[in-house]
Amino acid sequence: EQKIIDAVVEGGDITFGLWRAITNEAPDSNPIQGMAILTAEVSNHQWGLLDNLDELVQVERRQVEETMSQALKDYERTKTVMAMVNILAIGAGLFSVAAVTASIVSPLHEITQKVDKIAAGDFTTRIDLDQQDEVGRLAKHINRMVEKLNANEEELEKYRYHLEELIE
Repeated sequence: EQKIIDAVVEGGDITFGLWRAITNEAPDSNPIQGMAILTAEVSNHQWGLLDNLDELVQVERRQVEETMSQALKDYERTKTVMAMVNILAIGAGLFSVAAVTASIVSPLHEITQKVDKIAAGDFTTRIDLDQQDEVGRLAKHINRMVEKLNANEEELEKYRYHLEELIE
């Protein structure tokens, strides 16, 4: 590329030097003849410059193609990396959803089983959860409710026994 640029500069220097020579050395000569000589010489140099410019265009075209090829490779690599990041993010999200769901469903399943026993009349059943969230509070409220039911059941049993004694 620098070689081509140097050739263009050199052609310009030659043309400028010839123009100077014609105007300085032959001030009395025919200006039309000087212009004809200068035009012919410039045309010769211009053809050489055009050849050099064509080479310069080819060099630039190759550089553009190489740059474009590298940009496409970078794009494909970035697209692949982004796809992998998205897959990992989706996987992490699914794992998080599964973990949160399990932390809610498992205690609720235990509560449901124990409430079924309580509904069947087993007032000794207690829900043992050490959670400090809403599910844990629900378990504590159910345990308190069962204790009250158990106390009420015992009190009713006492009244029943007392009534039986009075009747006898």
